[in-house]
Amino acid sequence: MLHQTKPSLPIHSYNQLFGAVNKMSHYSTVLTLYKRMTMMASLQIHPDLWNFNILINSLCGLNQVDSAFSVLGCGYEPDAVTLNTILKGLCSNDEVSNAMELFQKFQKTRYPLNVIAYNIIIDSLCKEGMVKDGLTLFSEMKKKRISPNLVTYNCLIHGLCNVGQWDEAKAHLKEMIYCRILPNVITFNILIDFLCTDGKVDLAFSVLGHIFRCSYEPAAQTLTTILKRSLQ
Repeated sequence: MLHQTKPSLPIHSYNQLFGAVNKMSHYSTVLTLYKRMTMMASLQIHPDLWNFNILINSLCGLNQVDSAFSVLGCGYEPDAVTLNTILKGLCSNDEVSNAMELFQKFQKTRYPLNVIAYNIIIDSLCKEGMVKDGLTLFSEMKKKRISPNLVTYNCLIHGLCNVGQWDEAKAHLKEMIYCRILPNVITFNILIDFLCTDGKVDLAFSVLGHIFRCSYEPAAQTLTTILKRSLQ
């Protein structure tokens, strides 16, 4: 397809191809296809923002975040997808401080920051043990009328459990349910893992029963953990 001498397909068709390859995590192949497309002048194909977002995602997937930044200077205004991809790329590359710095810069501009962007940073902060900073960002997003979602609460509850703040985690679980955001199997797995580690096996079994009543399937690791603790 990329060897045709005349452009028989519009750019969105190439985007669909690149997007499908990107979803399979064949990031190097995306870069190869992109280079072939841009080098063949006879195709007269001009990349658009969707195309650049796919390219940025592939570069981040290859831990080439610096190269992803260079794509931003190609003349297109980044959208929420662009910003989220860059933030996720930095966090995945263990550059949480750089991601936070970039996030704060975005906050001072007109660039859009949505719940996904906040979730990326909150999740990374909590995984780094910086739960207090994650909670600060959580309060900030609510003040800006950006509604937290299930992912937001799961990140916070997981982070709070990891640092042993069960009462705070329970408070956020109650707040989540009050906001009509129902917990999922990930939420329950987080709770069971913490309760077992903290010696609250009876309560962990209670949560497990709730999982089955909701027709969820607990993770194998969760079942292993709760069985090991019950036999101790």
